[in-house]
Amino acid sequence: MMHNTSNNSSMVALIGHAIQAILFTMALAQKMKASEEGKRWAQAEQLRLVAEQNTLLEQKVKERTLKLEDKNHEIQMQNEALMLQHEEIETQRDAIDQQNKKLSERNYLISQSIKAAQAIQQAILPHQEKLDKLIPDHFILYKPKDVVSGDFYWLNDIEGTTFLATIDCTGHGVPGAFMSLIGNTLLDKIIRVYKILDPAEVLSRLHNEVFHTLRQQGTNNNYGMEMSLLTLKKVDETSYKVNFCGAKHSLYYAMQGTDMIIQEIKGDRRSIGGFQPRQINFKTQSITLPVGTIMYTNSDGLKDQNNQQRKKFGSKRVIELLAQIAHLPLTNQKQRLEEALSEHMGGVSQRDDILFIGIRL
Repeated sequence: MMHNTSNNSSMVALIGHAIQAILFTMALAQKMKASEEGKRWAQAEQLRLVAEQNTLLEQKVKERTLKLEDKNHEIQMQNEALMLQHEEIETQRDAIDQQNKKLSERNYLISQSIKAAQAIQQAILPHQEKLDKLIPDHFILYKPKDVVSGDFYWLNDIEGTTFLATIDCTGHGVPGAFMSLIGNTLLDKIIRVYKILDPAEVLSRLHNEVFHTLRQQGTNNNYGMEMSLLTLKKVDETSYKVNFCGAKHSLYYAMQGTDMIIQEIKGDRRSIGGFQPRQINFKTQSITLPVGTIMYTNSDGLKDQNNQQRKKFGSKRVIELLAQIAHLPLTNQKQRLEEALSEHMGGVSQRDDILFIGIRL
């Protein structure tokens, strides 16, 4: 009986262990099943997220691709525009090159023409041999603003009397040079051909000739010239008779033994050519001067030259400078005038033709 009870207890224990094993196995299986389902869910969720990411990435790639395509299209359009601009620039450059070539050819022709005009103008000026014969001791400061000049000087001997004129024509450059040719021709006709020898009468006749030659009554142009004309005739071994007439030009002189004080003989307040005041007539002024007297005649180019402050050299300074240098040899006087002019200009461009002549009687 005791033996059976012991066996039953063992059986029950075995059955309990078996049930526990079965329950454990079932729980383990359930847990494994749950774990597998969790893994499958996690994998499915991961796949879903990957799919969403891929979809989002594809969308972004498409958007980026569209933007890049738009950008490439824009760049392509810009490149085409740049190519068109480049072609236009090349076309314009070719046109400019052609224009520059034509301008260079024209400039060359104009330059050659002006050089020819310069040679002609130089030919009408008194040559050095005549200058040395008629006014042996002299200087000429002659500085055209351009290649050719509206200033010129005229020198001749008529019946033992020396005629010297300094003329400042309207304008400078080519227009002034044309006027200088007209003035030179008319002076030759009036003095050398017609033998009009009184300076005032010469200037009056010259005015009329210019007025009619340029048809100023009908055209109303006012071209003309300002000038001085003086005649020199030796009286004896100690003196000269000087006749002077000026059209808005003065004659300056300094006699030796007088501390070289500069004297001025003023011209008349009217010009040659154009419309002039009828109440003012040209007058000849006569003076006898001793041998050795220095005389100066000039255009207004020097006194009207401005500096960097736009201040003119001025008539007063011209006279003061002449007083300082009148005792020097004439070649040195010319040098001092050039130096004073250069210092005054200080790099400023020359504004007009310059003519300044000094002679010693």
